[in-house]
Amino acid sequence: MFYRGQRYIPEVGGHPAWDYEYACLMAYDASEKQSLVETWNTVRPEVRDGCWDSSNILVMVLPT
Repeated sequence: MFYRGQRYIPEVGGHPAWDYEYACLMAYDASEKQSLVETWNTVRPEVRDGCWDSSNILVMVLPT
């Protein structure tokens, strides 16, 4: 899913420019062992938070 606001955010302090306001990455894990969910849960909190704080991307990993 992608919000089509297309607000331009210029490069700041080495962070890349963005041509969107925010985005939502929704991943559905249909694997038997929920490997995508398990992997996402092992990502360091500061990296997970950085998806939103630095890139305005809301990541949602949905189990079966």
